Amino acid sequence: MKNLKVYLASPFFNPSQVEKLHIVEKLLEHDLNLKVYSPSRDGIKLDIKTSTYEDRLETFTDNVKNIDNADIVVAIVDELDTGTLWEVGYARQNSKPVFVLTCDQEEITGVTDRYLLRVASDDNELREFLSQYINTFKVLLVAPGVTTRFVNLNDNISIKYV
Repeated sequence: MKNLKVYLASPFFNPSQVEKLHIVEKLLEHDLNLKVYSPSRDGIKLDIKTSTYEDRLETFTDNVKNIDNADIVVAIVDELDTGTLWEVGYARQNSKPVFVLTCDQEEITGVTDRYLLRVASDDNELREFLSQYINTFKVLLVAPGVTTRFVNLNDNISIKYV
C-alpha cells in the first residue's frame, strides 16, 4: 500500500485537545500505517511570549509546505480553532481531500457540503472513512513491459527494476 501522507490539523492549546490529537495520531500512524505530519509534534516550536513576526511567518510557511506535500488532510474541529479552519480552507482551495473529526457537532455549515469532506463523530468512524478512502483510491501503474492500468493502493504490486 502506498504510504499516504497526511497533514493533521488540530488545536493543541489545552490538555483535552492534546489528548485527542495523540489518539488521532496513533490511529493514523499505527492503525492505518499512514505517514503523518502533525504541526504540534513535527512543526516549528514557538514560544508565544518571545516569538517574532519572522518566527511566526516561518511556522506558517512550514505548515503551508506540508499541506501542499500531503495527499490528504485530517482535521480535528471540535473547538473550531481559527488556525485549523484556515488549514481546512487552504486544503480545499488546493483540491486536497479533507476528513473532519468532530465529537461535539453533527455538521459544520459551509465545510461539510462536499463528498470528500467527511465528518466523523469518533475515531472509529474516522478509521472507517479513511480505510474506505485508501481502499478505493486508485493510482495509474505505468511500467515498461506492463499494461498501463489503474490499481488500488492496497493491491500487492511489486516492481522490479532491471
